[in-house]
Amino acid sequence: MPLYAGIACAQYFRGATVNGERRTAYFDTNFATGKIRITPIKLAPGQVDGSIVVLTVANVANSCDSVATLCENQDGTCKYSTFESSEHQCCPICNTLGMPPPSPPSPSPPLPPSPLPPSPPPS
Repeated sequence: MPLYAGIACAQYFRGATVNGERRTAYFDTNFATGKIRITPIKLAPGQVDGSIVVLTVANVANSCDSVATLCENQDGTCKYSTFESSEHQCCPICNTLGMPPPSPPSPSPPLPPSPLPPSPPPS
């Protein structure tokens, strides 16, 4: 599955997961447009709907740290294509709306107050 990305983003790409499982992925720079290739995805046709692809980029301020700047379209959508290998069928090139990054975890609730120290014995 190639996802079309700005070629300048190659240095920031770190990897990909599909439905939470790490997949082999690399940033192909052999074309005028960069392509993040994820292969093999190994999903049966009935498993594809609702699948989630997560791309990881370097955790530094860079020009490719959002879907709008990573993807070639530069508008918050990503162009991608798929290939069904068992029947050697290509799907059309599609656009999808990128999802925002996950929210940071909620802060932990405050700890309960410490118990008071014991009172001194009566005298």
